[in-house]
Amino acid sequence: MLPHKALPHDFEEDIFINYSHVDNATIEEEELKGFVDKVHESLALRLTQLIGEEPKIWRDVLLEGTHQLKDMIVMRLSKTVFLVCVLSPSYVNSEWCRDELNWFYEWASKNIGIKINNRSRIFKVVKTPIGDPESDPFEGKGLCEELRKVLKDSLGYEFYEYVKPSGRLREFSKQFGKEYAQKHAIKVDDLAQDIVKFIMDQEFQKPKEKCVYLAETTTEFSNERNEIRRNLLQHGYTVLPDENLPFESGAFEEKVTEYLKRCTLSIHLVGSDHVTITRDEEESQQDFEDRRDKFELQYKLFAARVREQHKLAMTRGEKDPAYSRLVWMPIGLNQQEDDNENFLAYLQNDPAVQENAEILSGAKLEDLKTIIERKLHITWQQSSEDVKGKRVYLYCDMKDREAVAPLKALLQRRNHEVLLPFTDSGALVPHPENVELCDAILVFYGRFNTMEYKLSELRRINITRTARPLVAHGIYINGPETEHKKTVTTDYTLVMKNFGDFSEDSLKPFLDQLEGITSETA
Repeated sequence: MLPHKALPHDFEEDIFINYSHVDNATIEEEELKGFVDKVHESLALRLTQLIGEEPKIWRDVLLEGTHQLKDMIVMRLSKTVFLVCVLSPSYVNSEWCRDELNWFYEWASKNIGIKINNRSRIFKVVKTPIGDPESDPFEGKGLCEELRKVLKDSLGYEFYEYVKPSGRLREFSKQFGKEYAQKHAIKVDDLAQDIVKFIMDQEFQKPKEKCVYLAETTTEFSNERNEIRRNLLQHGYTVLPDENLPFESGAFEEKVTEYLKRCTLSIHLVGSDHVTITRDEEESQQDFEDRRDKFELQYKLFAARVREQHKLAMTRGEKDPAYSRLVWMPIGLNQQEDDNENFLAYLQNDPAVQENAEILSGAKLEDLKTIIERKLHITWQQSSEDVKGKRVYLYCDMKDREAVAPLKALLQRRNHEVLLPFTDSGALVPHPENVELCDAILVFYGRFNTMEYKLSELRRINITRTARPLVAHGIYINGPETEHKKTVTTDYTLVMKNFGDFSEDSLKPFLDQLEGITSETA
């Protein structure tokens, strides 16, 4: 896989996957491949597609280490360019995993070094969270201080997310649905492209000419930040920071300042300083409160880091008029702390902030993309995350959740994301949250006549959302048929009636409005 003279020394192996065998176990009996099997297979295929040559990826497939096995692994590690370690609680507690990590580090340090041009040869695949971001899970585990710092600073590829509104952990596996299988594929692609960028960058000491600082943000915008990062990388930009920023304030400021000096543009995604999560039915009140407090603490921490990065970017701009900032704040940000509320007011109202900057307040993500395209003269690449289309709030009563299933399925088949007022288990989802997130609202009139309240709410929503109006809204009236349902009519919104078996044509007026289809384009 390695091109001629890609690295200062020749290597026989490209990548070693370092993992705990527990993390490759399959949960379902009919499942033949575990998590590590899938990462290995997908990474090999994607690297082959990107480079045109099959990579040499290997790993220890035996369950127990022996003296002979150790000698063989140490020898092969000394001839390997990159280490991909699959992090999890099991990995941290595995002496054998830590030994392999140490062996790779020792050999890498003896030849070209564990880092080249400040880029680590260790790539972290984080299967399962291994502690708070500011903590060091390897402290006291037999790793030297430098190696622990390399691990902490190295950019990680998180194969999991916390699902709103419950805050529950979901790993990227097809057992949780097609969406999570897709997210797994996206993460593998990110890993493959970063490895390729490392390999193809043959002049390691050559300064990067095209650098953009993409500021760390709160977790609510991690997907949006990752999408922007991917598109910039595809256009040849170096995106900084390319490692995890330290949590100690002095080191954090020093690192951010160093990165900003290399860039002529910084992009800042500003979010909330807290998250609302719901209690699981089987969770005790104390466990829920502990989990909620942990989430709130982490959000406050990252909100503070967002503010500090912008402050340092302002300082950077004072010294270079060619440098500019791009700040994005979506509509509906809800703050709890005075620090963040004052920060938002400062961004929106202080004239000093506007100098050499574009401030997007209450804007869509598409508006941010458009300005990035204009400033950097690039064409936005559609990512696999864009296939979701619009977010549709299917506003219905709990008793009608089975009746709305055909509508939900049709919208999802057409690549739209459907928001409901409740989860599959019946837990309520906060109505304001769905209203804030959605692009369109479809009111469902089924078993109960609650139209007076829902229509009043629909009118209020479209009046208050002047900065981001709904792209579509309507009423879908379904059986059982009643005299009131037959007479429902309004000039304010679409009214669709269907008292028989569900028909896709019955939803066509709403779909046309949602997807921008007119009589000229149909």
